[in-house]
Amino acid sequence: AVGVDQELEVAIGAFPVRENDRLLLCSDGLTSSLSEEIIVEALSDYRRSEKEIIRRLFDLVYEAGAKDNVTAILATL
Repeated sequence: AVGVDQELEVAIGAFPVRENDRLLLCSDGLTSSLSEEIIVEALSDYRRSEKEIIRRLFDLVYEAGAKDNVTAILATL
């Protein structure tokens, strides 16, 4: 949960993006269930839409036993 402590430390940063880069904003329910390798592989499949990729990632999380809730947004620039 965001903000459960009295003092919240937010990590921020900047990075360059290019056309066709994909940005994934997700909860730890996704990243704690799937390896970075699996996530990168899914995001790299430009034959699939963002919706198809998110569905696939959620399927993989639930197949892995989903120990937490999962939230994700994917955008292609």
